[in-house]
Amino acid sequence: MTRRLSILFAVAGFPTLGRPNRQVFNQYSAEALAGVVDLNVVFLRLWRPGWPFLATEGRDFGRVHTLAVPGFPGGWSLSMRRLTDPWTLLLFREVGFRLLKRLLSECDIIHSVDVFNPGVPAGSWARRYGKRHVVQATGSDLNALLPAEGRLPVIRGWQGRIDGAACNSAALRVVLMSLAPGIPVVETVYRGVDLERFSPSLRDVADPQQGQGIRFLYLGGLPSYPYHPWRNDTKGGVTLMGAWSMVEPELIAMGASLVFAGPQAVSGCSESWRAGLRHPDSVCVAGTVNPADLPGEYGKTDVVLVPSREEGLPNVAVEAMACGLPVVGSRAGGIPEVVVDGQTGLLVAPGSVGELARAMLILASAPERVRQMGAAARVRAEKVFDRRMYPRKMLQLYSEVLSLPA
Repeated sequence: MTRRLSILFAVAGFPTLGRPNRQVFNQYSAEALAGVVDLNVVFLRLWRPGWPFLATEGRDFGRVHTLAVPGFPGGWSLSMRRLTDPWTLLLFREVGFRLLKRLLSECDIIHSVDVFNPGVPAGSWARRYGKRHVVQATGSDLNALLPAEGRLPVIRGWQGRIDGAACNSAALRVVLMSLAPGIPVVETVYRGVDLERFSPSLRDVADPQQGQGIRFLYLGGLPSYPYHPWRNDTKGGVTLMGAWSMVEPELIAMGASLVFAGPQAVSGCSESWRAGLRHPDSVCVAGTVNPADLPGEYGKTDVVLVPSREEGLPNVAVEAMACGLPVVGSRAGGIPEVVVDGQTGLLVAPGSVGELARAMLILASAPERVRQMGAAARVRAEKVFDRRMYPRKMLQLYSEVLSLPA
């Protein structure tokens, strides 16, 4: 019998009891990989008083080892800025050398989700212990963090500590190959979606005969990313507010409505915007949707909006397609790999209030076209984004990396 590979799956975010929403897609990937390899998840996070520096717990798919280090400067904020601070990466590297010794010695490959963190410290672990290192490029790591911090001493030379890369989109593959042309194996590997959990069968289709207009859903919120020039418009929430205001009378006349949700969506900015609308009752501002509730949320929706200014490959767009929903997305990152313009949704220029407004008007006025696009979206999701493809493609990449000359 062939021995299963042992993979150390390093992540900088993972669901916990207190925060079940935290980087839930890392858990989905871990669950998929655990079916074909022996998996140990190493979750890098910032330490708080009373916590051990290394804690291990069993999950259905394997073990999760939480490596916690103090952040710099003082305080206990778990912000993105703190978790990607170069001094924090240095601590992860040095503490990991010692506390993860057994796991690092016994694994065949270290698989880092995110080229920056945990990719930078994990690359050093791999070289110290003579292991192959595979990174998974996700988006912000290549588009913002490495360009901003890549020349710092603790990070410098990161390209030479990677043996293979799985990029979440073809667009990210192009970016990575331009930043690090010497990586031996670089492939596009879509993480995909659970086609049974996200299905058109769960949908409550709007009926124009009953006076129901098109229901738009936005899940990007207004998170402020310190490394991105667009700050709280990185996911396009500010652009969307402007677009809705621009054509609100026409949308309301057609019975359209909007759910505006996601991280930090409930804020002074969004509340003052909603209060200034002529028809605020047609807009619902909500917080982050629990992953367990997402299929139901999609089931009450007709069109999903993904107007991001920067992206890797947005999971929400793939989930929407699997649910038989068209997507209005921007031509940013991997979004055009998901949305076939005019067939499974509409594409607009990133940051264009006018183009986004026109796209919403087009679909709000054509419910039959929305249904046709949604059906085509489901077919594309089944063909391209079936989550069951992910572990098979990762196994192929692992095999290629292990076959590289020493």
